[in-house]
Amino acid sequence: MLHHQIRLNDENLLILGGQDKVDWDDMWLLTMKSPVWTWKEIPVRQKNNCVISQLTTMSPGCKIAQKFVVLPKNPSDTPQIFPGMMIFDLSHVLDTDDPYAEWLEPREKRASASLENMKNADRSTLVAGNGELIYFDGQRILSCSFSK
Repeated sequence: MLHHQIRLNDENLLILGGQDKVDWDDMWLLTMKSPVWTWKEIPVRQKNNCVISQLTTMSPGCKIAQKFVVLPKNPSDTPQIFPGMMIFDLSHVLDTDDPYAEWLEPREKRASASLENMKNADRSTLVAGNGELIYFDGQRILSCSFSK
């Protein structure tokens, strides 16, 4: 239930998380290029364990090039304590010798002040547009530009 599915290409799908909660270090690669599909666990290298462990399961994310971007949501009504953007490097997930994913240093600033409003929504979607992130929570659409 609470997971992210990340399409890498026509033959590979990455699953981040699990049934009861998103475990930000539980990643599996599903390869669908033969009659028998295969699963492979992908190690996750984390540099920011204390911040990552506090991400909520409702934090929306999307793939941009070889990165997976997560906009952390505040787990309560307390003031925002997270950096503006968490980034997963997926560029080594399909390596044959040593596949892995890695959390990069978080972006310290919010992508846009208007995205501060997103922390109150229970369910939301984040997609990459043409040079922008588009956030939709069922009541509003917000966008902000980003640089790869």
